[in-house]
Amino acid sequence: MSSHKNLTRYSQSLGASVTPPILVSNTFNYASAPCLDSGARLIYARQSNPASYVLEHSMIDMDDAADAMAFSSGMAAVTTLFQSLKEGDTAIVPQTIYWPIKHWVERFAEHYRFGVNWVPDASPASILSGLTESTKLIWVELIANPSLNVTDILRIASLKPADVLLAVDATCSTPIVCKALNFGADIVMYSGSKCLGGHNDLMAGLLTTKEETPFWQTIKDLRWLFGNGLGAMDSSKLNQSLMTLGVRIKHSSESALRIAKHFDRHPLVESVTYAGLESSSNHFLARTLFTDGLFGPLLGLNVKASVQGCQSICRAVTRWSNSTGYGAVYSQIEHRHEAEYCRSQSTENYLRLSVGLEPVEDLIADLEQALDALVDDHIVAA
Repeated sequence: MSSHKNLTRYSQSLGASVTPPILVSNTFNYASAPCLDSGARLIYARQSNPASYVLEHSMIDMDDAADAMAFSSGMAAVTTLFQSLKEGDTAIVPQTIYWPIKHWVERFAEHYRFGVNWVPDASPASILSGLTESTKLIWVELIANPSLNVTDILRIASLKPADVLLAVDATCSTPIVCKALNFGADIVMYSGSKCLGGHNDLMAGLLTTKEETPFWQTIKDLRWLFGNGLGAMDSSKLNQSLMTLGVRIKHSSESALRIAKHFDRHPLVESVTYAGLESSSNHFLARTLFTDGLFGPLLGLNVKASVQGCQSICRAVTRWSNSTGYGAVYSQIEHRHEAEYCRSQSTENYLRLSVGLEPVEDLIADLEQALDALVDDHIVAA
């Protein structure tokens, strides 16, 4: 991480601080305001603040990016990206994506006067079938949420026209698992609220880019004018979280693989979704795209149980938190069909698990006793 190096770029007077300090002022004195790399002075916090500046440069280094922008949430980053399209432009969007994004695009694409070509999934064949002369943006998830399918961004990038931008949601993987910009992505989005933050104590979104294009400048201008950049407090907390991201993701990924292997072919488990399993249809692709045999902290279980049974499992665990979200230092379990309520794309017996830093043996034992309780309570699906 280069936070300390970046810190001295905008104010030598802060260089003595081991931890980047939090400057909460929303305005700075013209005569002594620190300069950004561009040469512009740091005048008003809606455009930039010292903490977000450090955060963005940390992400530039971590993601091999040309530039980065911090937003108040992942959804703020996504919606600002889509609003940067011009009237008459078209975006290709898979039907199977994170449901709030799908809801926003369905609701507001017409309002912002850009077109949408909905395709069935994020396979290269589906994505390419949606291309038209007006296509300017392709939106995909590297690891889809909640299905956890892996998208072949390398093939999509190699086949798409050069003037069409490939935007990739890499929230589930983080740059530790995959630097999507190195595999053909033009813009990458991360919800900092998830794995990057790692403690479920902040809201943030980040965009990184391969090149500083006119489209990128439009996103930057909209963020400044909308005022949906990330404030000093959450920027500082997220920057500290990035310092432990590598060890957190490595530990969680290794534990997730052990859990996936343990419950694969379990008598009360219908199927396990995890790209780290050699039996997974995504395994070879994940090996190509992902780093050092890491497959991320998320896995899915289709259990042999009814909706009531799935809810009972989530209530019976003690080492897993029954809560929405993922990527935290503590493990979480969620009946995803219930969490997505009116827009669910998940089967009724699907549990999404996010593996944290607890001893993996404890997490396995806890799930085992919760599954055993299904039999004791006679609520295993027929």
